[in-house]
Amino acid sequence: MTSQCAPLGFDEKLIVCGAITLNVGTIGEGPPVVFLHGFPEHWRAFSPMMKSLSSRYHCIAPDQRGFGQSPRPRDQNDYRIDFLADDIANLIAAHGYQQVDIVAHDWGGLVAWHFGSRHRDLVRKMVIFNAPHPYCLQVALDTDPAQRAASSYAAQFARTDSHKAFEAKPDSETWDAIFGKDFAEGLLSQDDKAIQIAQWKQDGAWEAMLNWYRAARFDYSGNPTQRRQSPKPVISPTLLVWGSNDALFMPSTLSGLGEIAPNCEIREIEGAGHCVFRERPGFCAQLVAGFLS
Repeated sequence: MTSQCAPLGFDEKLIVCGAITLNVGTIGEGPPVVFLHGFPEHWRAFSPMMKSLSSRYHCIAPDQRGFGQSPRPRDQNDYRIDFLADDIANLIAAHGYQQVDIVAHDWGGLVAWHFGSRHRDLVRKMVIFNAPHPYCLQVALDTDPAQRAASSYAAQFARTDSHKAFEAKPDSETWDAIFGKDFAEGLLSQDDKAIQIAQWKQDGAWEAMLNWYRAARFDYSGNPTQRRQSPKPVISPTLLVWGSNDALFMPSTLSGLGEIAPNCEIREIEGAGHCVFRERPGFCAQLVAGFLS
C-alpha cells in the first residue's frame, strides 16, 4: 500500500472489519453516516460532502475491499456482494454503533441496496446517488436493449483478463477518460488526480477493482434462462438521487423499484450525469442533510 496523508481535518486509519482490515477516513461528531464510494474511486470521493456535514454527523468512509488503501484479495469470489455488505456491517460494529445512515454512489450504491435488505436492522436511512437496485438492473439488462448497450463496458470489465488492458495503458489516459470532464470543470483537483493514479499503480489494483464486476455475475446476454427471484425488500426510508443524463444507467433500471423498496423516494436532477454528487456538490449536500434530519 502507498502512504498518503488524509485531507486536513480528517482522520484516516486501518480498522479491522471481521476478516478484512479496511482503510477508513472519518471526520465530525454526531450520529453516524457511512459513505460508500463507486468504481474506480476511494473514500476521498465523498470527502467534500463529508466535510460539509461534519458539524452535525460522524462521517465514516471506507476504501471498500479491493480499492484505495484497503487489501486486495486475489480470489474473485471474495468480492461477492454478500461479503461487501458484511464488510460494512463489521465496520459499523467496529465503531460500536447499532444503526447508521448510509450515503452511496455507483457500485457503493449497489452495495447499499443489498446491505439494506441483508442488514436492515443496521440501517436508519439511505441516500443513494445514481445506482439502481441490483435486481432492477438485472431485469433491465434482460428486457431493455438500451441498457444492455449502456452496460457493454461492464460486460467487458467482467472478463477474466480485463485488467490487463488497464495495466497496459498509461493511468493518465484512463484518468482522462473517466474523470477528464470533471477535472476540466474544476470539480477535481491536481491532488485528486495524483492520489487516484498512485492508487491505481499499486500491484494488483486493477484486477481487484474489476473483480467486483466478475463476482457480481450479472447476465448481459438478454436471454435469461431462468426466472429472476425477487430480493428481500429494503424497508428503510431511502432517497434515490438520479442525474437525468446518466449514460450508464437507463430509466428502465428504476422500473419495479417501488415493489422492492416501498419507502424509496426518487429525486431526479435534470441535466446532471452519473456523478451528480460531484457535479452539484452544494445542492446534493443539502439534499442529504435535509433527508437525514
